Amino acid sequence: MSRSAAYLIGFGMGGVALWLVLSCWSGERGTYA
Repeated sequence: MSRSAAYLIGFGMGGVALWLVLSCWSGERGTYA
């Protein structure tokens, strides 16, 4: 795995985790349904 690929995957996973935390914190969990 190249370094750029590792960064891209890490950024994607971090973005999804952050989005889940924000969506749960704001109480808008039904926006992606």
